[in-house]
Amino acid sequence: MSAEQGLETWTRAFGDQVRDQLTTPDPKKAKSSRIPDWLFGIVLPLGAITVSTIPINEIAAACIALTMLTRRPVYRLPVFGVPLIMAVYGMLLVSGLANSLDIRRLLHLGVWCVLIVTIGQGRLHMPSFARGLTVGLVGGTIASVPSLVSGGYAGRLTGYLGDPNAAGFVLLTLGAVALSYWRGWFRGIVGLTIGAGIVLTFSRTTWSATLFALAWIWLSKRLHVSLTALILVPAAIWASGQIQQLRDTTLFMQREGSDALRERINEAAQAAIQHMPWYGNGPGSARVKVGDLTFFLHNSYDATLIEGGWIGLGLTMLLFAYVIFHMLRSKSRNLYTEAAVFASLICALSLGEVIYELYCAVALGVGFLASATSDRRHYGSDGVSALMSRVTEETSAWQGTGHSPGLVSD
Repeated sequence: MSAEQGLETWTRAFGDQVRDQLTTPDPKKAKSSRIPDWLFGIVLPLGAITVSTIPINEIAAACIALTMLTRRPVYRLPVFGVPLIMAVYGMLLVSGLANSLDIRRLLHLGVWCVLIVTIGQGRLHMPSFARGLTVGLVGGTIASVPSLVSGGYAGRLTGYLGDPNAAGFVLLTLGAVALSYWRGWFRGIVGLTIGAGIVLTFSRTTWSATLFALAWIWLSKRLHVSLTALILVPAAIWASGQIQQLRDTTLFMQREGSDALRERINEAAQAAIQHMPWYGNGPGSARVKVGDLTFFLHNSYDATLIEGGWIGLGLTMLLFAYVIFHMLRSKSRNLYTEAAVFASLICALSLGEVIYELYCAVALGVGFLASATSDRRHYGSDGVSALMSRVTEETSAWQGTGHSPGLVSD
């Protein structure tokens, strides 16, 4: 690469990203990738890799969040989007001030909020991010295969993606986001690789969430959203009641010890909830003691409740509902993005670190972005309005094909 080409790549990576995001009718035609966005996609799934006890994906998320704050927004979030996100963080901050401040946790939550807003505003170059995310997910899955033999969970996928339950959550949520970009035979290859990784985690919750996500995508292509929900929501509630029977099958009988520990953790969590103040115990407090050992919770809703109290939990669930509402009412829905958000909510039933994880922030941000691109809520300040007048033909092409820029809808 010549010095001139290198300078051009650097400029495209850190410069104003509006032109690429708006003037590319088909995201696959945006052949050049923005290096920071691409690298962020690669590193994001690799939560098990740490630098001085800090996960490398948190470092990458903080860097890309700061980078995106220097870029112009392309789209407007719905009117209550930013206030809701600010309210969630504000309640967590109040809870922290009323208890004890966990600065690292508050910084993590700050990055979580910034990711939702900036991704929803189109400041992340989605083609670059999706390419990097595909590399990270597929590469991380393949590189983690030896953990089936040498890992701490015999016969289950762990490795660079985290423990089996976390790995399943990462593969399912971020995998759905990545698949929303690709089409055709390549989507099939990526989907099969990610699906194989999910199967190898032997995570019952992730398996259930995967079945729901696949059913949501398949039915949504054929039925109205209300009828799809009418079928799948009762089915999901019924399926959650069958988990105990699934535990007793031959495939999972060897986990009797870990299931018993999970029950003791859940009992300790309920005791902590009963004794906490209404504003919660503060960010970073979602841990319980069982005997002489401290454990993270195994239910993200309980963890959210303990950290931010009833108001914090209510505001957070309202934010999820707000994103879902805008996704479902979009003129051109992105079914894979919808599946990613719904899958996160299902995984949260049996995993403690879900709702306030970076992966969830990405899913929520992409959910806002999908609805904004479909409804064409363009940010109308500075030079963007003038730019929009020059790309009318391109945006008309998107509307004609029913696809959102940077994402592929089905």
